[in-house]
Amino acid sequence: VVADGVEGAAGVPATALAIDVQVEIRGLVSRADLNGKRGKIVLHDPESGRYEVRIEGPAAERVRCLPDNLSAIVLKHSPKKVQGDAAFKEGRNDQAIALYRQALQEDAQGDTDLAATIYSNMSAAYAKKGDHQRALEAADEVIRLRPSWPRGHSRKGLSLLSLGRHAEAQASYIKAVKCDPTTDGYLAGLRQATEKLCAGAGDVNRQTEAEAYKAKGNDAMKAGQ
Repeated sequence: VVADGVEGAAGVPATALAIDVQVEIRGLVSRADLNGKRGKIVLHDPESGRYEVRIEGPAAERVRCLPDNLSAIVLKHSPKKVQGDAAFKEGRNDQAIALYRQALQEDAQGDTDLAATIYSNMSAAYAKKGDHQRALEAADEVIRLRPSWPRGHSRKGLSLLSLGRHAEAQASYIKAVKCDPTTDGYLAGLRQATEKLCAGAGDVNRQTEAEAYKAKGNDAMKAGQ
């Protein structure tokens, strides 16, 4: 199991709408229920000028919006987080974790998005050094702060997989895939968890258990096809 990387600063100007940019929907009249919802731009239609946004959450609803109805989400700048990211990339995981803790105290108070991103990166650092229990605890903090963000569920899935808790890992990856069915890393994690479950099914009911686990994984992965 390989830990994936950390999230860098999302320092894009409010006008920089593009594919993969995180946005918040605002000012919709026909779908006022979506105002305040967050999602990721997945498609741009130059002819109409509209952007297609996949809303965060298990429903993964898509909506087409004009630029005036979208606001790019910009993370607050955190010097300690930037230093932590650099330490992580250089393999100095203990230093990265210490810097992330300082960033939480100094920069992320009252900022849910920044705190969730820092905890996500901290989970990655713990995973990289092999401390999967603490990586799991950090991932749980991500989910507490941003329950519809697939990254938190993916971090949790990786930690659980590394701890040998394969059924829980599969459940976490299923949540990640339901929130974002197009990211290859989430689908790969789900496949790995499902394969581990199938391989570890008990001898007596091995075939029945394996088929049940496989069915769960396949149902979730169909969303990414």
